[in-house]
Amino acid sequence: MRADLPDVTHPREHLVAALEADLIGPFEKPDDLDVSDELLKLPPSRWYLTGFLAPMEARELADEPPDDGTEAGSDREADDGVASDVGPKRRHFLPASIGLSVLLPPADRRPDAIGATVRWADYVAEEHAVEGPGDEFVSRKFWRRRPRAPVRVELPLDARTLRDGVELPDARGIWLHGRLETTAARGLPAGTRALSVFVVNRRGQGMQGRADE
Repeated sequence: MRADLPDVTHPREHLVAALEADLIGPFEKPDDLDVSDELLKLPPSRWYLTGFLAPMEARELADEPPDDGTEAGSDREADDGVASDVGPKRRHFLPASIGLSVLLPPADRRPDAIGATVRWADYVAEEHAVEGPGDEFVSRKFWRRRPRAPVRVELPLDARTLRDGVELPDARGIWLHGRLETTAARGLPAGTRALSVFVVNRRGQGMQGRADE
């Protein structure tokens, strides 16, 4: 449970608030709790479980050693001559997009565009002096949250435009992509459309040690 959460009357509200804070970002309620310049001890990709988007070009993580202790064993094969059956290392990826899906009325009943408002924050690496062994201070990297003002764009409900994507203005490589197609299911009006929209981080790979920016 995060210690910076405010007291609430009902346990359920407290649990929901704590889950929101741990999953997608800082807890921003009530108004007197200011986390606009949150400072993290770890990179945001290791701090939050969801809601963090890595650049498309840098979403693959380095190979991680197995966690079962087998990496410290002998290089010799087993006494029966059978080689180890350890398979190839798995590839791990950070998320580079996040989105939602909705059902829309047939095209002849509504304007063929929607308004999309995107909110996010960037994180910037900072060096801070912290107390080390003894009375000495050492430099340590922290990650500062820099919230962005909401960006609103008109998103045409056109399959090709959605596939190619729309870049958000002044966002340094943040795009909206989507998929639109007609769907059919019991109870749906004929011509009902299924729309999926994704926020995609198409920024380039960051400098070594600063990829989370």
